[in-house]
Amino acid sequence: MVIDGVMGYSSDGEGLHRHVDPADGNVYLYAMSFLDAGPRWFACFDQPDLKSRYRFEVSAPEDWTVHGNGPATKSPEPAEGSPSTGSGTVTWTITPTQPLSTYFVTLIAGPYASVYAEHDGIPLGLHVRASLGDALQREADNIFQVTGQAFDYYHRTFGVRYPFGEYHQAFVPDFNAGAMENPGCVTFRDSFIYRSRATRSERGGRAGVIAH
Repeated sequence: MVIDGVMGYSSDGEGLHRHVDPADGNVYLYAMSFLDAGPRWFACFDQPDLKSRYRFEVSAPEDWTVHGNGPATKSPEPAEGSPSTGSGTVTWTITPTQPLSTYFVTLIAGPYASVYAEHDGIPLGLHVRASLGDALQREADNIFQVTGQAFDYYHRTFGVRYPFGEYHQAFVPDFNAGAMENPGCVTFRDSFIYRSRATRSERGGRAGVIAH
């Protein structure tokens, strides 16, 4: 079965959400498939016990960052037939390593500011809209520390290593929940990137959400 569909962006934090940052006019996209929003942005059988491997090919401006449930690779050539953006387009390919239910499928795309690291062989990434880039730089060490501690605890407790390859955490605008535990690319509300001095309670609350 081949489905050729045209779907609209959303503005309610579900489906493929589109946000224009009033700070600089940049456009950011992220996908929220939970609980039943997967069919709002891609054709699927939305039934939790039907799990599948997915392959996404995303045509985007060459200066955008694209991530999803598995490692993302960027082709060196512009995507044939893609709309002109002035700066050119490229194709990103995302192939999650494990089968997923539709409500776990996600995507982020835009000129995100990013910080990368590694813990115990797991590539880590943090992503925010560019206008929060300086705040992310201040918060990144703490977030990576908590993330690494959580991985160590779960590996030690359950004896099973994280099976999804890369682990990205995207702090996105207009998010309508605290976070969504999409394998490989967790989405959080971007208020967790503190703009000023944070209290011990605020950092503890964020740590609890990251560990969850």
